[in-house]
Amino acid sequence: MKSVSVFRSLMIIIALSLACQLGLSQTIIDGQFDDWTEITALGEESGDVSGSQLDIQSVSITNDESYFYFLISLDREINLDEQFDLTLYIDADNDASTGDTYNDMGVELEYRFSERYGLTYESNGQSDLIFHSDIDLYVGPTVTSDVYEIAIRRSFIAFSSQSSTSIAVRVGNDTTNGDETETLVYDLVDAEYIPRPYSFDKPSESEFRLVSYNVQRDNWFEGDDVNDLRNQIRALNPDIIAFQEIYDYTAGAVASTLEDIIPGTWYYIHQWSDVMLFSKYPVIETDPIDGNEISLLDIDGEPLVIVNVHLPCCDNDTDRQREVDNILSVLRDRNNSSKISFDFADDTPVIITGDYNLVGDDQQYDSLLEGDIVNSATYGEDFTMEADGTGFADANPIQPHIPSNHTWYNPFSGFTPGKLDLFIYSDASLTVDNTFIMNTQGLPNTLLSINGLDLNSTLQGSDHLPIVADFSFDNIVSTTDIEPLEYHIYPNPVQDYLSIVFEDVEQVKQVSIRNYSGQLVYQDSEVLLTQIHKLSVANLDQGIYYIEVKSNNTSRISQFIKID
Repeated sequence: MKSVSVFRSLMIIIALSLACQLGLSQTIIDGQFDDWTEITALGEESGDVSGSQLDIQSVSITNDESYFYFLISLDREINLDEQFDLTLYIDADNDASTGDTYNDMGVELEYRFSERYGLTYESNGQSDLIFHSDIDLYVGPTVTSDVYEIAIRRSFIAFSSQSSTSIAVRVGNDTTNGDETETLVYDLVDAEYIPRPYSFDKPSESEFRLVSYNVQRDNWFEGDDVNDLRNQIRALNPDIIAFQEIYDYTAGAVASTLEDIIPGTWYYIHQWSDVMLFSKYPVIETDPIDGNEISLLDIDGEPLVIVNVHLPCCDNDTDRQREVDNILSVLRDRNNSSKISFDFADDTPVIITGDYNLVGDDQQYDSLLEGDIVNSATYGEDFTMEADGTGFADANPIQPHIPSNHTWYNPFSGFTPGKLDLFIYSDASLTVDNTFIMNTQGLPNTLLSINGLDLNSTLQGSDHLPIVADFSFDNIVSTTDIEPLEYHIYPNPVQDYLSIVFEDVEQVKQVSIRNYSGQLVYQDSEVLLTQIHKLSVANLDQGIYYIEVKSNNTSRISQFIKID
């Protein structure tokens, strides 16, 4: 396996070296626009329409050897695939005598975003209907915005003249008296696409690897290619997995399959719904929040909260926002929330992951980053997400070999690939050391072969792609104002009776014991506790157990082994 790790490391070093040598700022379709700051806009059309008409304010264009990239700025937020009939016209050889005549252009390709289709025109006048998968069309962001970035693979545009060094472009609002840019001429540049640096292996400094994966309606068990899903998880070797869309199978059945592909104990507490969390670290408690789950984990003595979500799909902004508001209310209230059965301190790190289904209003995304609760009459007031007064961050993983952050892809859908799966996290206390989206179509054959995968494994496994993030604790959760819980247990291993000796029994509110699967097997409240608390474990099965001692504002977990 050493040679495999060396191979993967070399991939990262080579990518970083090339990027530095060429001085490139790679354009990525990720809904963030810093990579466009040094690209001059070709068209400035601000203020040339009036009233309620959509104003196309500017268009920027760039390219590498694989893609054309377009940045379109508007005077308001819109939903690109539903509103205002925005259309992109490309004269691929900048020759008005070829392609379809449109104004002063000869158009080889046009794409109508709100109608979710396009047309290509050949030199003989023939036109062909196309969809996003025919031209590798990527659009970001997936939610409403006043700025959109677009990528189209160059090889899929019908060039009339392969020797052309420029293209002509128009962007129009294809309605009566709608806005439209003038014809914009763009001179191609000689630029190489540099794959995004990443590490397939977890960096040595990382504490844990988290993978989130929507496995598409029980495909983990029932899909035609279940091995494609399982081999991906085996290859990624996560410490924690957040699954979505497991409906008709128990968490125990999932854990059994995980133990087969990644040997060891997988902890879980599953409440209900299609979301399930599995961890190599103890899962202390899990509670439902609507169709989502919130779990408290012990990462080698550090508390961590993970919210595993599967928010309502499609054009259901109302219910999606309601579920987001409910989650935020729990994170705001924490120890005072009546919706969960466990406590966690204000500065406990939180990761919200899963299938967000963010395809409509961008408000849900903004809410999760900023603590902005929309339905305040039901769920209370806004709040500051982090104890240090800041908001949460989006890890925003990218596909290493494709300039896009889409995590959902269906070539037969009218919708372009979308960023539906996310890691939103506490960046005041967590650092993302490495993150990427698993897409086998962008991985080297050597890496695929080693892991029992092929180019189509991700596409065959699910319509979603696994997202991967390696986290480390940046700041240890503050205990400045919290008295530490001091106790020790003996004997360990234990056969019949376990004794817990408390330094200050008045500080202790509850003692509980969970088995290796996270199931509660014992619990005592403060009224039953004594300085030396002795309890019988004779009836427990042989194995590893976790004892949790709670006070009003903190908890401590210890491990013991039961023997026969």
